[in-house]
Amino acid sequence: MKIYWDYENHELLSSIQNIMQFQRLDYVLRDQVAIELYLVTKSEITGTYTIGEAPSGYAVKCSIKPSDDRDSDPLASQYVWTLSGTGESAKYSATLDLNKTELIAAVEAETNPYLDLVIEFVLQNASAENRDSTQADLRVTQDIHRPSDSAATSANLLFPWFEFFDDETTGEECLRIKNTDGQTLAIFKPAGV
Repeated sequence: MKIYWDYENHELLSSIQNIMQFQRLDYVLRDQVAIELYLVTKSEITGTYTIGEAPSGYAVKCSIKPSDDRDSDPLASQYVWTLSGTGESAKYSATLDLNKTELIAAVEAETNPYLDLVIEFVLQNASAENRDSTQADLRVTQDIHRPSDSAATSANLLFPWFEFFDDETTGEECLRIKNTDGQTLAIFKPAGV
């Protein structure tokens, strides 16, 4: 996801060509969101944006908190951004991890299938002094496919010549290999069965 941050005017933009400010960022719970962050400044004369680097001695930080509880600890954050390029080709990259225990608990506790939050980008110096904090609304929607839902695809769907079956005597799961005519070629059983 590309985000253009007009940090001097405290705006997060989806584009600098058509100057579209984000109304809300929307993410899905447990996702790893790759973000390309461009720091931009707006010319007072032309109204155009120029990409640049953070002021000397400052680093990009990002935190997510509940909209109604900004004093709490962040539910997710990203404090390490990689700068590539310089000047007008500068880009800050990071992955925002939405697979955090606190965030999962907060989203799953909701009666709605989402949780409205606030995301804040800030420039911070070595003395932890913030500059140009910019906030935006963020909605994290519950995911549909969850790690606990993951079930291995049945081997006989992927490999129709394999067939799993339970041994009638022991109840142990065994593997039968068949030819294309369905005739048994081999049976594999756990040791001791």
